[in-house]
Parts: sequence; structure tokens; C-alpha cells
Amino acid sequence: MAKTDYCGNDQVLQNLPHVSRVRRITSGLSHTVLFGEKAFDPLVQLPTSWYWDEPIYVGGSKGTARSGTEIFGDGVGIAFKENWGSPHPQLCGFVFADGHAVNLSQQIDRSVLRDMMSPTSQ
Repeated sequence: MAKTDYCGNDQVLQNLPHVSRVRRITSGLSHTVLFGEKAFDPLVQLPTSWYWDEPIYVGGSKGTARSGTEIFGDGVGIAFKENWGSPHPQLCGFVFADGHAVNLSQQIDRSVLRDMMSPTSQ
């Protein structure tokens, strides 16, 4: 079974593994997140668990997509459902629709991250 610490932005990559068309992204490819690191709680997401941590492209229980607007450091008791996270101190990696990758701070304003998740102009 293959697992990953990454997942898709479910506002852009709907009905995995079918990818949305690029022309649907009207907010700009360089401004729209495609993938990111997902938040991880080691007491909930175990090697044999599928709970919010399912194998790549299985889909159905939110293991492959997120829609949250918060970034957490991985750890016990964090709000991992729907959110993004990383084992790296204060940073979380994201890939945008134009292919560039950045590390965003856990301190990012939620409204800014929400805009980055939206494929359509606000």
C-alpha cells in the first residue's frame, strides 16, 4: 500500500484521479495551489489506517484532498482534518498550478490561503 504526505487541493482537483481543466483556473496558475503537505497526527494516522490518510488516489475519505485554510506542525492532537501541515518547523510545502513550489508559513493569514486555494477570481 502506497501512502503519501501530500494531497490535492479539492477545489481544483475534484473527483480524483480526474484532474480539472486548466482553463477552469481563472485566478491565475501562479496564484492557485494544486498540491500541498497534509496535516498529520501520528496517533490517528497509523500505518494500517485509512482514516484521513488513505493510499494515493483511492479517494473517498479525504486522504487525498484537503480544503482547509490552516497550516499546522505535525503532531498529536492537531486539527488535521481538512488542513495542511508539515514536520518542518513553521513551514509547509505547496505546489502551484504553474509548477512552482513554495514553503508557506504556518502564520499565513487564513484569508490569503483561502484565496490561494480558490481556482476562480474573487
